[in-house]
Amino acid sequence: FVRQVVCSEDLVETACIDTIKPKRRLAVPLMNYTGKKIKMLAVNISGIKKASSVRSVEQGKLTATFADGYMIVELPLDITDMLLIDH
Repeated sequence: FVRQVVCSEDLVETACIDTIKPKRRLAVPLMNYTGKKIKMLAVNISGIKKASSVRSVEQGKLTATFADGYMIVELPLDITDMLLIDH
């Protein structure tokens, strides 16, 4: 079993919502249950080898790196946010 999304903090809940129409996009909601703002959260998403665009609803455009079958995105997280990935 491989989790599709793994975060660097234990108390951050995630999910993956994959769409096909109008274009292929992955939405990853992030919910922070730590009770404090996370200065830098690493989000590892398996199975994505490239992305044409990665952004956060709160932070805007983000830069992703790719290694060992994962796309890695780092961002600060207050309470909630959502990653939007076009691939």
